[in-house]
Amino acid sequence: ENALNDKSLNEITEYLFRLTSEYNKFYQENRILTEEDENLRETWIVLTKTIFKVNQMLLEILGIKLPEKM
Repeated sequence: ENALNDKSLNEITEYLFRLTSEYNKFYQENRILTEEDENLRETWIVLTKTIFKVNQMLLEILGIKLPEKM
């Protein structure tokens, strides 16, 4: 909302950086696909998909296209 009101893209980039950094820490500390607790694993997979979609949306707002494959 602030970025829209102030027409300030740097707020979006800062949020994107913080969000991705926090998820990266989470990913390093947890074995998502090999988690034995099925409910926890499914929750983490949903979290991962949500983070991806938010990152994708924010990058689109910034005019950055994601590569098809890495």
